[in-house]
Amino acid sequence: MNLLDEHREASDYASSGAYIESNNAKTERQCILSSESLDRFEDHPHSRFLQKFPFLVEMFYWALNYVAYSMTKDVARAIYDNKDHAVTAMAQDHGIAVLTLEHNTFLSFFFPIEEMTLQHFFLTHHKPFMTFFNQIYSFVHIPGTVA
Repeated sequence: MNLLDEHREASDYASSGAYIESNNAKTERQCILSSESLDRFEDHPHSRFLQKFPFLVEMFYWALNYVAYSMTKDVARAIYDNKDHAVTAMAQDHGIAVLTLEHNTFLSFFFPIEEMTLQHFFLTHHKPFMTFFNQIYSFVHIPGTVA
């Protein structure tokens, strides 16, 4: 059984009123799925509260996503982390390899400013830029992660 019956005459569904009108009566469609009315919940305190503050639903999804992220991180730490911290050492080795690639190979032409110089520039003399970049990151990263 299809969820959407196509190519039905409008008169087939006229009695039920469950058809979608279009310019061509030969291509009327009926949606077989239906749901019950949610009007009975509109006077409940939680419904009224969410009608006043609809963004809380999205924040709830953010919280669910953060819980899933934290649990995944903890499970990964429990599985991969042992006493010699092999994952941490591997991540540090990869970071050093990237910096070596940027500065000690023929690709150094694409990276004229060294990492330490750039960090020193922002951390000592331009803290408002750091605040700005942190805010942009948080406003883009969190919704992007949720999406």
